[in-house]
Amino acid sequence: MKKVIGIFLISMLGAISGVGVYKQFFEEKRFSYNNSNTPAVFSKYEGTKGDFPAFTQAVEAGRPAVVHIRSTFGGTRSRWGGFFDDIGAPEGVGTGSGVIISADGYIATNNHVIENATDIQVTLPDNRNYKATLIGADPSTDLALLKVEGEDFPYLEMGNSDEIRIGEWVIAIGNPMDLTSTVTAGIVSAKGRDISLLNANYRIESFIQTDAAVNPGNSGGALVDVTGKLIGINTAIASRTGFYAGYSFAVPSAIVRKVMDDLLQFGEVRRGILGIGIKNVDAELAEEQDLATLQGAYVTRVNKGSGADAVGIKEGDVITEINGKSVKSSAELQEQVARFRPGDKVKVSLLRGSEEKKMELTLKKIEEAKDLVADAEEEKMPLSKEKDKEIDLSDNNFRTLSPSEKTTLGLEKGVKVEKVGRKLAMGGVKTGFVITKINGKPVIGIEMLTEELKNTRGMVRLEGLYEKGMVASYSFNW
Repeated sequence: MKKVIGIFLISMLGAISGVGVYKQFFEEKRFSYNNSNTPAVFSKYEGTKGDFPAFTQAVEAGRPAVVHIRSTFGGTRSRWGGFFDDIGAPEGVGTGSGVIISADGYIATNNHVIENATDIQVTLPDNRNYKATLIGADPSTDLALLKVEGEDFPYLEMGNSDEIRIGEWVIAIGNPMDLTSTVTAGIVSAKGRDISLLNANYRIESFIQTDAAVNPGNSGGALVDVTGKLIGINTAIASRTGFYAGYSFAVPSAIVRKVMDDLLQFGEVRRGILGIGIKNVDAELAEEQDLATLQGAYVTRVNKGSGADAVGIKEGDVITEINGKSVKSSAELQEQVARFRPGDKVKVSLLRGSEEKKMELTLKKIEEAKDLVADAEEEKMPLSKEKDKEIDLSDNNFRTLSPSEKTTLGLEKGVKVEKVGRKLAMGGVKTGFVITKINGKPVIGIEMLTEELKNTRGMVRLEGLYEKGMVASYSFNW
């Protein structure tokens, strides 16, 4: 027995020695540390400097103030807005979003959400329901002001869209596809974006572009910064199908504030104009005109009797600042001027050749000079020798809807694309698409559609739906 125990002990000692030798000379070395004083913690989301932003603060501030809007259109199917039609909405009803901007019940939304509505119902996130009154609307910015009766409503404080920077986090709050109080997040992708969406005279497009997911029903909803302040009203998306495809666009709060103030005080927007035609400066134009800059708003004409004419602004000048704020494009110039009313004075900085000039001018009413078009339409027009060029539509085939198709789709009028030509195909249009609107105008027949296509230069916008009822909008260069 003693012999067996001795053999066992010798074996154990040998095994222990072998393990020691292996660990000393052969085992892969690993670094280790004493974590006895390092307790496990969750990742930090407090939003302090260098951390992931605290979206909860913005959501808690913004969500109670973003309402669901249900508009009734008097028994006719309304396909408002193109980009934001409510998918599958019953005939004569459309839905969208709005933002309460004061404790006494004033609500900012998009014009296309309530345009031509005979009844507007507003539902708060806590399920309170109100009938809304339209105070005023401005098609040129696609904004509208509503009022519901009551007091102590939750509301969003206006932020400063000028201070928001590209790359900052933002949150979109709205009611996409009737999914009430939905929140999405993204970053600011660009500012001063003109997407040729609006068709109104003297339109103002200088959108904040984000990659926060926005879908049908988000129209009129809030775009807020991480502190919960309103920096924009969500208005459009870039899409060939009508659904979110990566980019959304919001009207900056600087414009929203001015438009809401005007609608509240006057029932209409009072906008001053410079009295000039403008276009973007690019490398080609700079080389052609021997300009000293690659950015700014190039003056294509100056109208007699305008404020610009009175102070000596000339064709060929490049406007670079308004009231000390940098102007890098036509859209940015429009945005800056849109903040002022007739009679206001603005300081203009411009380049004439390589010489910098500064002057102060007085803005005039649009009504004083109906021929003054202070927007960037000239930029979208081809050279004059091409303006009357005939557009060949022979590779397309259109037909009017049959009575059964009208019943199935719930439409009174529309033109169906039977064969897609090259230009339509490049824009994303597919066979079977029923066109109900072109450039915001109802399509009443093939002749009207083809005539509008032939007369369109620059961007064309088609709205409609497919046979299974899927709403779609296409905006592309024509």
